[in-house]
Amino acid sequence: MPFYLPIKSADSDAPDERMGDTQYACRSQNQERELQRVNRRLVEESERLRLALAETDSLRQREAAVLRERTILFDSLKVLSNASSSSAALHALLINLRSIYQARPVCLLAATGNEVKVHASTDDALLGLEVPIVTGALCQSRRMASLQPLGISDCLPDVFQCLRSLLIVPLPLAGVSDQCALLLGAGNSGHFSASDLKVVERISTLAHPVLIGLHQT
Repeated sequence: MPFYLPIKSADSDAPDERMGDTQYACRSQNQERELQRVNRRLVEESERLRLALAETDSLRQREAAVLRERTILFDSLKVLSNASSSSAALHALLINLRSIYQARPVCLLAATGNEVKVHASTDDALLGLEVPIVTGALCQSRRMASLQPLGISDCLPDVFQCLRSLLIVPLPLAGVSDQCALLLGAGNSGHFSASDLKVVERISTLAHPVLIGLHQT
């Protein structure tokens, strides 16, 4: 009698194959979710690192700015204290400011009556030069691109006409006028920053009592 082996139908393995496909799909989905989770974590860590570096850089910049300001104030006070007279101290201060800010002209404007003139300057050729601007302009700190808005005449002296960046900081001078101001100029736009104006204001605050003391001696 012939012996026959049982023959499986073609569909007999289908459930196992489908189960394998399902398990593979689940593993793929789990791996994809894990990759997404790892990627999100890396992005978050990168962002935290970027913020930390930015904060470190910002802190360095603030520290550098503070150090520079202290150095400028110390140098200014030093040149003032080494002078033997009010005029010598003022001249030394103007020279110091010219060196620090690479400015030209650097002078002290003084209002007497209705006129504003150069009372002191790093450039002797400017001494006594009339500057046709409103006298009240010397009573307020300003950072400007031109003297024209303050002018009472269209004919400013050439040295002031060509300015494209300037600072004006009040510095009353005993024995001269209650309306005096430091003027620092530059021919290139944006030469002075808002921070520069604040530092020069502090220098003026330091210089005022020193100049008064020297004037009285």
